[in-house]
Amino acid sequence: MKIKSLLLGSAAALVAATGAKAADAVVVAEPEPVEYVRICDAYGAGFFYIPGTETCLRIGGEVRFQVSTNGYRNPNDTTPYYGGIATATPGVTNYANPGWSVNSRGRFFLDAREDTEWGTLRGFIRVDANRTDGASAVTTNKAFIELGGLKLGWEDSAWFFSPNGGLSGYGSHSDGGMYYGYQQRHLVQYNWVGGNGTFATLSLEHDGPGNVNGANGYTPDVVVRVGVSQGWGAVWVVAGYDESF
Repeated sequence: MKIKSLLLGSAAALVAATGAKAADAVVVAEPEPVEYVRICDAYGAGFFYIPGTETCLRIGGEVRFQVSTNGYRNPNDTTPYYGGIATATPGVTNYANPGWSVNSRGRFFLDAREDTEWGTLRGFIRVDANRTDGASAVTTNKAFIELGGLKLGWEDSAWFFSPNGGLSGYGSHSDGGMYYGYQQRHLVQYNWVGGNGTFATLSLEHDGPGNVNGANGYTPDVVVRVGVSQGWGAVWVVAGYDESF
C-alpha cells in the first residue's frame, strides 16, 4: 500500500509539473516578412522595383561646375559699350565687361516604367538647379509621359532628338542647326520602329512665346524624321514646318 501510494503521489506531482510548464509557456509572434528592394533589369542598369508594385524606378543626377571668361570684343563691332552694356553714350568699343563667369548646375531625374498591354508606360522628369555669379534658378528640363510609341510633354524637339534613331538620334548634324537648331517644346509625338532598323517620328510641337514672331499661334509646328539605322551606319531625312516663320 505504501508503494502504491508513492506511485500515485509521483504521478500527481508529474501532472502538476506538466501543467505548470504549459501555463508558463510564452507564445512568440511570427516575424513580419521583410520585403527587400528587388533589382529590375528589364530596362537597363540602375532600376529597382518600387516595393509593393511592379513599377520600376531609376533615380539619378549629376553636378557640373563651369568657368568661362570674357575678353576683347571684335574690333569691327562699333556698338558703344560701357561696362558690358550697350549704350548710346560713346565709350570703349574694344571691351565687353572682361572677367570670369562661373556656373554650378545640379541635375536630378526620376524615371519610372511599367509594362502594360499597350506597351511600356513611362513617366520621366528632370530638374535643373543652376547658380550663376549673381542669380539662381530651378527649371524643369524635361517632363513627359510615354505609352508605347506615344510621347506627351516637355521634351527636346524632334528636330534635335529622335528616339530609336541610332546615329540620327541627336542633332540635325548641320553646322548651324539650320532654322530649328536646339530647342525644347511641348509636344505630342509618335515614334515607330520597324524591321531592319527602319524608324520614323512624327512630332506636333507648340513653339510658344520666344519663337521668331513671339506668338503662340493655333497651328502646331510639325517635324518628321524617317530613316534606317544598321551596323554600317544610318541614313535619314528630317523636315520641319514652322507655322510662324
